[in-house]
Amino acid sequence: TTGTLLDLSSTGSTAGTQMLLTASALTTGIAESIVTNALTTGTGVGVTSSSTGLTIAAVNTGSLLDITESGAMTGMTGSLASISATGANTVGSTGNALNINVAGAAQIMKALNVTSASTGALVNGIVRLNFTGAHTGNGLQLDDATATGNAAALNANSLTSGNGLAIASTGTTLTGNLLSATSASTSAATNGL
Repeated sequence: TTGTLLDLSSTGSTAGTQMLLTASALTTGIAESIVTNALTTGTGVGVTSSSTGLTIAAVNTGSLLDITESGAMTGMTGSLASISATGANTVGSTGNALNINVAGAAQIMKALNVTSASTGALVNGIVRLNFTGAHTGNGLQLDDATATGNAAALNANSLTSGNGLAIASTGTTLTGNLLSATSASTSAATNGL
């Protein structure tokens, strides 16, 4: 069947909270649950906007989705947001757990922006990619069509005794390379590869 089970419409409100769910005593439960076990080409949650006024991107300002934790997280071991695909995935699964698409040839916005003010002794990095399967192919791949720009840039302007890039391996049977650079260029290189 098709149609709308519940339709809430507000055409005059320009500010305030249009729908509010408060569960301030909830500890181990779920504040809101959506179950869509028969989905194929549909969408579990859809947020759409044709607004041209999203000009100020900040916390609680100008965002289609905002997740804010303002409490003291001294013992946090969980996640503010979690995407988990725990089903019986096979080699036929070629989709994405997260897909970010920034369309428009003249677009200069960031597709992903990660910031951290940490001054602590980081154990596993501020951003960590952890691939635990003994796969073949590439664990991380960057495809860039730029002709005169940089495919990747590292800026470490405050370094003293640290490293701009550190590559380490504890493997004892390595026959490959920790770093391999190749080029098919037949032009005269200015400063080498």
